[in-house]
Amino acid sequence: MKEKFSVTGMTCSACSAGIERVLNKKEGVDFCEVSLMAESMQIEYDPKKIKREDIVAAVQSLGYGASLYDEKLSAQKKPKANKLLVRFVLSMAFLLPLMYFSMGGMLGAPVPPFEVNAWIQAALSAAVIGINYAFFASGTKALIKKVPNMDTLVALGSAVSYGYSLTLTILRVCAVEVPSDHLFYESAAMILALVTLGKWLEEKSKRKTGEEVEKLIGMMPSTVLVERNGVETTIEFSEIVVGDILIVKNGDFIPVDGKVVEGHAFVNRAAITGESLPVEVAEGDNVTSADIVVSGYIKMLAEKVGVDTTLSQIVKMVKEAGASKAPIQKIADKIAGVFVPAVLLIAVFTFVLWWALGGDVGVAANYAISVLVISCPCSLGLATPVAIMAATGKGMSLGVLYKDAEALQKAKEINCVLLDKTATLTIGKPKVTDFYLMAGDEQEVLNIAYAIESQSNHPIAECVKAYASEHATILKKNVEEYKYEIGEGACGTIDGKAYRLGNRKSLAEKLRKVASKKEKEYETAGKTVVFLSTTDKIVAIFAIADELKETSKDVVSSLKERDIKVGMLTGDN
Repeated sequence: MKEKFSVTGMTCSACSAGIERVLNKKEGVDFCEVSLMAESMQIEYDPKKIKREDIVAAVQSLGYGASLYDEKLSAQKKPKANKLLVRFVLSMAFLLPLMYFSMGGMLGAPVPPFEVNAWIQAALSAAVIGINYAFFASGTKALIKKVPNMDTLVALGSAVSYGYSLTLTILRVCAVEVPSDHLFYESAAMILALVTLGKWLEEKSKRKTGEEVEKLIGMMPSTVLVERNGVETTIEFSEIVVGDILIVKNGDFIPVDGKVVEGHAFVNRAAITGESLPVEVAEGDNVTSADIVVSGYIKMLAEKVGVDTTLSQIVKMVKEAGASKAPIQKIADKIAGVFVPAVLLIAVFTFVLWWALGGDVGVAANYAISVLVISCPCSLGLATPVAIMAATGKGMSLGVLYKDAEALQKAKEINCVLLDKTATLTIGKPKVTDFYLMAGDEQEVLNIAYAIESQSNHPIAECVKAYASEHATILKKNVEEYKYEIGEGACGTIDGKAYRLGNRKSLAEKLRKVASKKEKEYETAGKTVVFLSTTDKIVAIFAIADELKETSKDVVSSLKERDIKVGMLTGDN
C-alpha cells in the first residue's frame, strides 16, 4: 500500500533524514521518502505487517507531528513566514546594541567598564535567546529522541557561547582569575538571528511556490450549471459527478474533462496546450478542464472529475515535483543525517587537542565554540530542497513543468529542443498577411467578405474583418441565407448572388481541383489560405499567418550557440 502523510515540526534535512532512517528500518515498510519543503511523507508499506497508526506513532515518537495527508487542510495552512519575520526584527532590535557594546571598543567608541558592559551584553543576548527559544525546544527534543538536527546544532552553539561567556563574567566579577577575557555573547545572539533570517527566506520561497500552484487551482469555477432530469440547477464544483450534463456558456471555464453532447463553440485551450488560437468544438468533440469557451454554448458530458481531470493531474505533478528529491539532494540528505554528530565530535576533538597542545582552557574553548558556531547555518541541508522548490515554482509560472526533481537535475544535459510554433515562436494573434484579388473590384470584394464574416465570431473571421476594415470603406450589405458549416467556412447570398468564404472544402466541387500558384506559395510559407468564391469562380484569396515574436530569432540562435539542436512542431500547412 502506498500512502501520503503530513509531517509537521521539521526544521532541516537532518529531521527528514532521521524520520526516513527510523521508518525504513521498520518491518513492513518497503520505502519511505520525506520532503522537508512539502512537509509530507510518501511511504509504501505492507498493512499486514505494520498499521497506519504504527507509522504515525513512530513519527510522533521522534518529536514530530504526523497525520494522513489532507489536500484541503494542506492548502489552508498559514505560512510561518510572518512569525519568522517578526522574530528576526525583534532579534535585530537587541542584536544591534549588543554589537555596539561588544565591538564598540575596538573602534574607539566609548563603552562602559568590563564589569558593567559584560552584564549589559548578557541581558541583550538573553533577550535574543528568549525570542528564539523555539530553536532550543526543537533541538533539545531531537537530541533526547536521538535524532539530532540542525536546530540541535544552533541551540548548542548558542547555549555554549552564552554559558561560557556568563561563566567568565561571573568569575571576573568575583575577582577570580580567568583564562580569557573574550566573550561570545554577540555570537550566541548573532547565530540565532541569522538562522531565523534564513528560515524566513526559506518559508517565503515555499509560500511563493505554493501561490503558483494555487493559481492553477484557482482557474476552476466555484459553481457550475448542471442539467439533471431535464432541470437546470447550480451546484458546487466539488459536487460534480461522472455522467452529469454540464452547461457551459460564453466566457465560462470548462470545469472537468468530458465530451460535447450538444451545441457549438470556440474554445481557448491556452492554459493546457499553450495554443492561443481558439479551437472549434461541436458534438462528439472532447474538451478538458481549464478550457475557456470564447464564444458559443455547449452541453457536455462529465467523464473525468475531481483528481482525475487534466488540470488536477497537472497540479498534482507540479506538487510532487516540488516534493520529490533529485539525486544530488539525496546525497545532501545522507550527509545531513550524520552532519550534526560529526560537528559535535569535531568540536570536542578541537577542544581536547588545543588544551593538550597549549594547556590554555580559554583558547581551547574559543576554538571549540567557533567550530559549533560556524557549522550552524545549515546551508547544506536547506540549499538543495529550497532550490528545487523555487525552480519548480518559478518554472510553473513561466509555463515550464517538471515531472520530478530528477528531471530538473537532468535538464542541464538537454541537447535537443522542440518548440511549438503558435504563441511560442509567434505572437499568437494571426492576421491577414496577403490578399490576392482574382476577379472583380477590390473595394467591392472586401465589402462582400466583411459582410459574410460579420455574421461569425470565428477567429479567422475576425482576421478577415480587420483586414477589410483597414483596406476598404465598409458599406452595409445584407446577407441572406447565411450558414456556417463546421470545418469549412461560411456562405450567404448578397445582392442575389451566392458566396462562400472558407477553406478549400468550402469551394464548389469543380473549383476544388483548381489550385493557383498563389495558393501553393502561401501554403509553402505555412500560411492558412481562405477563399472567397462563387459557384463558378474564385474571387479572392486571403493568406492568414501569425507573426514571429521579436525575441524568437535570438532565442533560437542562443540555443544553437550552446550546440542544442532546435526543431519546430506545428499543425499548420
